[in-house]
Amino acid sequence: MLKRRWMALSLGLCWLATSAQAVSFSLDMIPAGPVTSGNGQLEFSSFQFFSPFNVVHADEITLTVLDDGIEISGPVSVIGDDFKDFSVLYEVKALGAPIDGASLFLGSSVDADDFGLVLATKQILGQRELLEWWTPGGGIHDDLGPFDSKTIARLKTADWEFGHAFCGHPPFSRDGAIRLVEAGFDEQSSIRVIDRVTLSALDGTATWESSVNRFTVVPEPGLATLTLLGLTLLGWHARIRSH
Repeated sequence: MLKRRWMALSLGLCWLATSAQAVSFSLDMIPAGPVTSGNGQLEFSSFQFFSPFNVVHADEITLTVLDDGIEISGPVSVIGDDFKDFSVLYEVKALGAPIDGASLFLGSSVDADDFGLVLATKQILGQRELLEWWTPGGGIHDDLGPFDSKTIARLKTADWEFGHAFCGHPPFSRDGAIRLVEAGFDEQSSIRVIDRVTLSALDGTATWESSVNRFTVVPEPGLATLTLLGLTLLGWHARIRSH
């Protein structure tokens, strides 16, 4: 009986952790409507793409909707004396509990003798707030003006390699990478995201593979209680088996 209960609990927890089938599309084939995350808690929409001088094309960039975010992938490379830059913009709406954090993971490689750099950043704009303004004889009014949102988080990752030409000039005196960054912010029912990727090289190759964007939501009391119960039972079962 205990074994059956344990199996039922395990299956239940696995069901909670299972995500829907991932949805992928290139930025020249953007879906007409919103796309829901695998966990059903987030909705992505209003996708836009921009690359100065059209050095990167929309069909080179693929978006994959994950369980709790979006993966933007290429690859995009620069070889020799070259520079490329592009941005992906989209909106994220909370379908239940509000959004309170985000992370960015950079997948890239750099192989340069003098200089090579892959830089990926994420700017998060908070939800629009209702502003009050007053007009003579008209009383107080509510309005959404042109400056009704603000940056609530900036995440920056980088992969770089510097050769002899930069030695002895900190912070460019050694190679390195910042792969994962995270940020928390005040609860938001919706956010706007600007993902930007910059590649540069004097020689060699710098390649951007992907940027993985994940978002966290405020834990629901029921789910948190169930998770705690599952962990407690897991520990209890392990103690019984050890005796």
